[in-house]
Amino acid sequence: MSKKTEEVVGEVTMPSGEELSSVSSKEVNEFLRNFAIKGISEQKVLSRLLDGCAVVEKTEVRVCDIVMNAQDFSLLRKQRAVDVESSATSLRKGLLGRIWGANVWVHRDAVGVQCFGENSKELGKRFPWVKKAKKELGIKD
Repeated sequence: MSKKTEEVVGEVTMPSGEELSSVSSKEVNEFLRNFAIKGISEQKVLSRLLDGCAVVEKTEVRVCDIVMNAQDFSLLRKQRAVDVESSATSLRKGLLGRIWGANVWVHRDAVGVQCFGENSKELGKRFPWVKKAKKELGIKD
C-alpha cells in the first residue's frame, strides 16, 4: 500500500499599505525603544572589552585571554566582532572564539568582561579551569 502525499507550500502575503498605515505611534515607539536598548547594550559590551584590553596593554603586555558570560558573548557575536570557534573539543572546554588575537572563554560565573595578559597568574587564580583547558588544548600564551 502506498500513501499519497501532498506537497505543502508556505505562502506569505505582504501587508497592504492600509495595514501598514494602521501601525500606531505606540507600536513605533516601542519598536524604536527596543532597538535602541539592544544597540546601546551591544556598544556597552564592546566598550567594556576595549577598556579592559587597554588596561592590560598599557603595561606593554599582550591580551591573551578574555573571560565573559554567555550574554555578553552573545552581544559581541551579534556585532560580528568575534571569530567563533568551530572545534567541538574547544567549545566543550569553554573556548568560544577569538577576538583581536585573544582567546575568548565563556563561563556562567564570569562577571562582566575580564581581560588577562600573557602568562597571567591572576587568570589561574580566578579561572583555574581556563589554565587547565589551555594546557589540554595545547594553547600557549
